[in-house]
Amino acid sequence: MRSRQSLLLASVRKQFAYQHTPVSITGMNVETTLYSVVIPGGTMGPNGVLYVIPLWSITSSTNNKSGNINFDGNNLSGFTLASTYVSAQAGMMLRNRNSQSSQVFFRVGFVDMYSTTGTANSFFTINTSVDKTLIVTGKCNTPTNTKSVTSITRAGSTATATVTAHGYANGNSVLMAGATQTEYNGTFVISNVTTNTFDYTVTGTPATPATGTITAALWDTVTLEAVTVEVASAR
Repeated sequence: MRSRQSLLLASVRKQFAYQHTPVSITGMNVETTLYSVVIPGGTMGPNGVLYVIPLWSITSSTNNKSGNINFDGNNLSGFTLASTYVSAQAGMMLRNRNSQSSQVFFRVGFVDMYSTTGTANSFFTINTSVDKTLIVTGKCNTPTNTKSVTSITRAGSTATATVTAHGYANGNSVLMAGATQTEYNGTFVISNVTTNTFDYTVTGTPATPATGTITAALWDTVTLEAVTVEVASAR
């Protein structure tokens, strides 16, 4: 039988905030905010618990991606979305203990809230009696699936790249590099994909065909499908 204290805690655990609209990043190798919410001061009380549970979708490649939960500048759950993952659900619990400015946390960077580890618990002194911002971020690392580009020709603003058996798809973000005409270089969303070609839009009127030793590489996509924030306030 659960104790009176645990029954009391369960009775006041409430959904505080959520996001059910998917938010994606691609073509960015910097930490990017996908969700943000302010936890008003005093919400947790001196013995409350903050729960954050994100749900992720990830394109699978040889590249690792990452997702992070950050509270008041503290990285509470930085973890790698490994190259073989296409989905992930991870969460964290931050506990106030007998003070609104003293917390214990199960291992910074650990994905599973309910597990064991050889790493010691972490401790914080975040003043939750005043407003604090919670953010969930994602990051794409260096693009992969690099291919040699046979040629690039241009008609108007449409560049057509010939890349044998590239394996890319409509809507992918592709990093083009190495063209002498710099307008052909950069990250572009591709369209009109065939087995060996794809189109993308360029600015200006660069010479056609392009010259240089040109490559194409595929960016991954990291999507925050949903995130749930709950607070159990035990005063």
